[in-house]
Amino acid sequence: MVQAASENTTGVLESDRLKDACNDRVMKNVKAPPVVPLSTERVFPGGPASPNSEINVELVKNYLFEGGKLSKDCMLEIMRRVRPVLS
Repeated sequence: MVQAASENTTGVLESDRLKDACNDRVMKNVKAPPVVPLSTERVFPGGPASPNSEINVELVKNYLFEGGKLSKDCMLEIMRRVRPVLS
């Protein structure tokens, strides 16, 4: 899998990060935040339609800590799965 090779330990793909086109980033040792919202396919490895597929909690946590966002479909699926637990 090509994506897994460019993925670091936090789960954020380097291709998803904000690019420094002008090379004027002041804090070069701080990683740029992700620009692409986290997709449903990456959050639910078994597929969102499968009710038994688990949420990749570590990926979601790390992605949000680094300043990333979730896609609307991904957020709706998480809310749909959590609703019975919180009711």
